[in-house]
This record gives sequence, structure tokens and C-alpha cells, in this order.
Amino acid sequence: MVKRASSLFAIAIAGMVIGVLFMAGCQRTRQSEGAANKIKTGKGQTVEIKNGTGFPEELAGTWWCKTNNWEVILEKNGTVSWILYPLAGAWMEPGKTLEVPMQMDRVSIYAAGPWKAVYDHKNSVFSMEIVIPFFEIGMGKDTLTGDSKDIFTGPIDPVKKIWEAEWFSTATYIVNTPQLKDHELEKEDPNRGTVIFEKVDVKY
Repeated sequence: MVKRASSLFAIAIAGMVIGVLFMAGCQRTRQSEGAANKIKTGKGQTVEIKNGTGFPEELAGTWWCKTNNWEVILEKNGTVSWILYPLAGAWMEPGKTLEVPMQMDRVSIYAAGPWKAVYDHKNSVFSMEIVIPFFEIGMGKDTLTGDSKDIFTGPIDPVKKIWEAEWFSTATYIVNTPQLKDHELEKEDPNRGTVIFEKVDVKY
């Protein structure tokens, strides 16, 4: 049975999570009408097109949110083919597992689940759901495990190259250290507010 972290350990646990986020950020280096249509890809992704046919090709490309380091590559059929996942500080593909070398000979593991994209022609609204069903981050003798789901939804403008999205995020964090065993951080408010993605001319 997972035990919820006591208030005595809250600062220590939060510090561990903040440390992981900081380390991951340091690893990142930028290079320069009717029923919906659904397209299922070989990677378990689903693209849903509402009130029209096909995904606008002009939206394909790289979209970057500089305030939180999310980066997304959209294909011409609307699939989310890659994301730069801030917690990992590295690129991930849907349906694949990523391993990231850490300090003190540890390795962090991130398993990507099915990702979903939705485009509504009537309202020019793009939405995506990114699911990470399991991650494990190793730091010395400490380990952070959990899962996450992030949803972004809002109007997208191919001319201005701006996607103004509402961000909803849920995650589970389980901490194991020599002093703490299976301690879970309290859940945060899933509503993270509005974030701005910009389409950038970057070729990876």
C-alpha cells in the first residue's frame, strides 16, 4: 500500500522533484461538418478531425512553448510524432520507451503511452493529450516513479503561428529514498492556465 507523504517530509520531497526538473531542463539544447474523422496510426495514436476533412498541412512543423520548455512536432496528418518532455529533458516518441543517463551511474526511464490529437475546423481549435503511463528517475540512492497526463487545447493560428492553449496536467509522484519508502506527493491543481506555443522554423 502506498503511503502518502507526511507534512514533515513535504519540503524534502518537493525539493527532490524540483531538482529533477532543474536537471532535466539543463539537459535540453535547442537546435536551431458531421461526425469526426478518425485516423489511427501504427503507434497507437489517434487523430480526430471535427467539422471538416483532413488536417491542415500548414500546421505541420515544430511548436515550442518557451515558458515551460514543451516542444511538439506535428506531422501533416495531424499526428504528434515527437515531444520534448520537460521532465526528461529529452525527445520522446509515442509508444516507445526512453532511457536517459543520469549522474552516479543511474538511468531514468520514461515510457510513452498512446497520444491523441484533435482538430476542429469550425473553431480552428487544436487539442492534444500526452500520456506517460510510467516513469522512473534515479538520482544516487533516491528514486522517483510515477505517471503523467497532459492535455493542451485551444485556438491555433497558422498565419500568426500561435497556438494559445489551456493546459491541464495530472501526475503521480512516488518517492523512495533511504529514509522514505513509497511516499506519494499530494496532487496539484490540474489547471495550469494558458500557455502559448509558437511555430518555429527548426529542423531536427
